[in-house]
Formats: sequence, C-alpha cells, structure tokens
Amino acid sequence: MSLYRFRQSALVFAFAAFVSGCTLTREVPLADCEISRADVVSKLELKPFVDTAMGGVCTEDSGWLRDTALPVLVPDAVDIQTLEPGNLGIVLGELIRSNVINSCKSLVRQLEATQQVRLNESGVTILSRNVPAGQTRTVSADVAIVGAYNLERGRLTLTLRRIRLADSTIETIRSSSLKWACMKPPVVAPRFRQEIS
Repeated sequence: MSLYRFRQSALVFAFAAFVSGCTLTREVPLADCEISRADVVSKLELKPFVDTAMGGVCTEDSGWLRDTALPVLVPDAVDIQTLEPGNLGIVLGELIRSNVINSCKSLVRQLEATQQVRLNESGVTILSRNVPAGQTRTVSADVAIVGAYNLERGRLTLTLRRIRLADSTIETIRSSSLKWACMKPPVVAPRFRQEIS
C-alpha cells in the first residue's frame, strides 16, 4: 500500500509541476520565433488594429457624416519620428481609408499630404516653392482623418484625429497600441503573440 501511495503522490507532484510550468511563459528574443526585426511588421495583424483605433472616429458625434456631401480627406499615416509615411504608413493609410468607406459610409479623398504638409513644433505647415499656388490650392472636403504612428520595440501606436478643416478643430482623437512579443512556454515551441489595447 505504501508503494501505491508513493507512486500516486509522485504522479500528483509531477502533474502539478507540469501544470505550474505551463504558466511560466516568458518573453524570449524574436529570433526564437524565427522572426527577424525587419520582418516583424509583416507578421502584425494590422486590420483589427486599425479597426480598434477607428472605433470612435465615425460613431462619436456622427452628425458630421449626415451634414456633408463632401468626401472625407484621408492622407497616409505618418511616422512621428520622420514625419514621412514609409511603407507602414501607406498600409495604415489604406486600412484607414477602407474603414472610413465601410464603417463611416463616406466617400474618401486621398491626398499625398506628405508632399505638401509637414508637422513640426509650430504645428501644421504647407510646403510649396510657389507660395501663391500653395495658398490658392483648395481641397473639397470639410473633414480630414489624419493618422500618425510610432513604431517602437515591441509596440506600434496609432493616433487618429478627426479634424474639421474650416477652423482646424480636432473633433475626435483616438489612440490604439499593438504590442507583440515572442513568448516561450516551458514545454512547447516559442510563439509570436500580439495584443491590441
């Protein structure tokens, strides 16, 4: 009987150690998940991330959608470090425009804003060698949805602003973060994990 109890106790102890070991998941380098730093952005699920960021842009005070027959101006998102869109900003811009069309049910006007508009310490600046031409150029839109992103180690943050163009008033601002890591449980192979907040 004592040998039976010993085996039973050893089995219970081994099972408890296995279960507690499974909860001891730790973060390991991305290389353990066979992902290089350069490839991490291509692994991110950006559509649900942009959908989360756009969550309140169209629904809060949705009167702006009913009052205008003009399209919404949506430039590519810009990196807050370089003030250029880069490949990621172009992809985020496309997802934002798609969301405005599908969720806000509004037409969209795309603008290559990074060619003519810069954000600096003084605010928004329009760049042009021909000042009169820059001053007379108009865009038929009442509202713009402008995105800026910050790519850090393990995190992508997207901030969206709905701006009334007549007086540059920010009507809505939303921010969302996408965190990622390579997580290693003690027993199984490492896995790439993403979390939207």
